[in-house]
Amino acid sequence: MLRFVALIGIFAVMSATAMYALFFFHDDAVLFTVRSVDVTYDLLQSLAVFGLVLCAIVSACSYLCIVAMTCLQGDQDLKKKYDAKWALVTGSSSGIGKAIAHKLAGQGLNIVLAAPGFDKLHPKSVEEFKTKYPHLEFRRADINLSDAQGQYMDEIRRVTDDILVQIVFSNAGYMRTGLFTTLSPLDNLNNFHCNATASVHITHHFMRLLKDSGRRGCFVYTSSPANMMPAPMSAMYSGTKAFVTNFATSIAPEVSPFGIDVSVIHPSPVASRFYDGAHSIGALLFFKGTSKGPEVVVAKAFQGIGRQVQHRATCPRFVRSLGVQLCGCLLNTVVALFGPCCLLHVGDH
Repeated sequence: MLRFVALIGIFAVMSATAMYALFFFHDDAVLFTVRSVDVTYDLLQSLAVFGLVLCAIVSACSYLCIVAMTCLQGDQDLKKKYDAKWALVTGSSSGIGKAIAHKLAGQGLNIVLAAPGFDKLHPKSVEEFKTKYPHLEFRRADINLSDAQGQYMDEIRRVTDDILVQIVFSNAGYMRTGLFTTLSPLDNLNNFHCNATASVHITHHFMRLLKDSGRRGCFVYTSSPANMMPAPMSAMYSGTKAFVTNFATSIAPEVSPFGIDVSVIHPSPVASRFYDGAHSIGALLFFKGTSKGPEVVVAKAFQGIGRQVQHRATCPRFVRSLGVQLCGCLLNTVVALFGPCCLLHVGDH
């Protein structure tokens, strides 16, 4: 049903695009006559306007139907949905990652908890899960996803080689703020590899294993609304999130025939350690002030898995998409005209 509704929307957009071409012409000349009615470009343009409005209504309705159906279908038990035993969560020591792990554990899944070994919260978090869910198995993977060569895959393979991971949450990521030229190339590239290329390594490994097994499963990525707008003072974050969104959306149809679902979530600002160490940037402080708890984001995110490829969490999707698109257009225009200094105020932090 979802695919049928989506096809209607695609057809409507294509039809609207074809009719829009008529607006490039303006001529009172009679093209042909139908039952004594002279057909001119002006008449065709009037029909095109009607067609565009009709197509816009159909497209909007089909889009809203998908969103409404996803919301109305409610929460999902991923263990039952995919008949799975094991899941992997990166960035599991705090924030969204930890909330995801709690949600999965609550559904009875064993979990590989992956986070940096130097993260002081990581060992405490693993022990917390083992204490709270004594009937489940938790494996700890100490990984540094900023490694350019993907050497963390050795640790991941060591921990998971004897199990089949059917549910993967590639959630780890962070934001490094500052002027691009002020930050060192290593700082920028570390941010790039953690946010972007780590998902490539992890996805390639587990997706091939899952396809070979013939079992169902899902891959879920944490992106951001920042992927749709320029982000001065955090260029690598915006750029990498754009990659994650397009990467996930692109591979989704490749593995759908194998029973593997791909979903990418775009959370609203979340109250977590995400903002630790960031500069006091006006726009960033504004978004931080609107942040919600990670549990709210995760609850919404689980609704979209296997139902939508791109999913916005916490806000109604059509409202958030429209707002982000408008903000993106405005920021693009202002940056192009005046530069980033008119947008952001950087404090002493």
